[in-house]
Amino acid sequence: MSLRKKTFLIIGVTTISLVAILYIISKNILLDSFAKLEAQDTHKNVERALAALTDDLTKLQEVTRDWAAWDDTYAFINGDNDAYVNINIVDSAFTTLRLDLMAFVHSSGRIVYRKAFDMHQKKTIPFPEDVSKHLSGNSLLLRHSDATSSIRGIILFSENPVLIAASPILTSEEKGPVRGTLIFGRYLNKAEIKRLAENTYLSLAVHRLDDSEISHDLIKVRELLSKGSQIHIEPLSEESITGYTLLNDIYGQPALILSVNMPRNIYQQGRTTVQYLLLSLLVVGLLFGTLTLLILEKYVLPKLALISQSIKNIGITGDLSTRVAMTGGDELSHLAEEINEMLQKLERTEKTLMAFSHHDELTGLYNRRGFFPLSEQQVKLSNRTKKGILLIFADLDDLKKINDEFGHIEGDQALIDTAAILKSTFRDSDIIARIGGDEFVILAINTDNNAAGKIDLQLKENIDSFNKKGVRNYKLTLSIGIANYDPGNPCSIDELLARADALMYKQKKVK
Repeated sequence: MSLRKKTFLIIGVTTISLVAILYIISKNILLDSFAKLEAQDTHKNVERALAALTDDLTKLQEVTRDWAAWDDTYAFINGDNDAYVNINIVDSAFTTLRLDLMAFVHSSGRIVYRKAFDMHQKKTIPFPEDVSKHLSGNSLLLRHSDATSSIRGIILFSENPVLIAASPILTSEEKGPVRGTLIFGRYLNKAEIKRLAENTYLSLAVHRLDDSEISHDLIKVRELLSKGSQIHIEPLSEESITGYTLLNDIYGQPALILSVNMPRNIYQQGRTTVQYLLLSLLVVGLLFGTLTLLILEKYVLPKLALISQSIKNIGITGDLSTRVAMTGGDELSHLAEEINEMLQKLERTEKTLMAFSHHDELTGLYNRRGFFPLSEQQVKLSNRTKKGILLIFADLDDLKKINDEFGHIEGDQALIDTAAILKSTFRDSDIIARIGGDEFVILAINTDNNAAGKIDLQLKENIDSFNKKGVRNYKLTLSIGIANYDPGNPCSIDELLARADALMYKQKKVK
């Protein structure tokens, strides 16, 4: 056998062996890493869908509480406000609030008023008997131990599941005695699920566990979720993957399974990556002969190891900001660029999810979850640099009055206006957050107690300037408390917030 034939034979055997080895490595490392990334992405999307449903329930609960803690409702439940129904319980109220039913139940157990509304046909319909079963006797919906109690959750009706919220009927000052219960309900039907899907850009579905035709796969999923796993991920095929989570009703019993179906783009990208890599190696081996072995040893294999290790590390750490560090213009470099582009997209998605969870939807400011981690970092920095911090606790005065007199839309606008004033008053480096219904907090960094008066004056001037424009039918006023953080006498953010809150409350009592 000639040397050329031996060379070609060696190159062929070596290339085939190398391709086989790299295929095993790629399948075990690359595809597994992509599968883990895919599972993580699906898990986060299920959490996002669950958060959207929880947010829907929270908003329904807030609306119910607003109506229940109202002098007009308080009088109506006792028979002292005959015009209440004609003025307030109109069809437009159901469409605006996206309600399907409401019920007013006196504390004696007597149903004072109830109404059901067909959102599709825009007309009143008979009140479902399924609801009445939950409005009698010692029903959970009617139990309110004190004025702050509130119930929200899911109830299965014969036709549709319903998102339900119940609040005690109180005065506008949220004082008792409790005269009864106000119940709002919204069907979790196809239209509502479609709205949630459009808002989250996800393919959502809700499955009833009491359905006699429930599939065997869903029964298996229910068993897995019932064993303690909050979210179960199941690849359905090479093209799709689905995440499931269990939804309990208000009685704590499993009622629904929420599923999120996603295309397996990440996994398919992994398969494409492996196939592309194998093809590249085969072509290079056939074209360049013996020199190919040297090139593989010097250039391709180290890059392959780097890609594999980088993706493996990303799968272990979960840090999507990590990139595959690789230069050059060959196939593996392009592959690394594609992986980096994919990681960049995943990182943007993760940041978007983080932004949703750390920012207030109405004002765009940080919420409580976003404020505290950033504040704790600034406190640590202040301890190192010995530069002071001011914490300003601001409470929007008379928000309840604005809501009662001008409506909740105007109340929301008052909060948005307040946020804009705070943004114009403080620096971009300062941390501004809305941590409650009418409560705002600002962390002014690198600022000592000597600047408190100047900040207070500037804020009042900006508020006065806004009020002089006369764009609203009311005037915005804030009650403010300012607490100084001294690095020489450190304390926690909670303690600093409590001091500022106390000072704010003291100022509010003077008004």
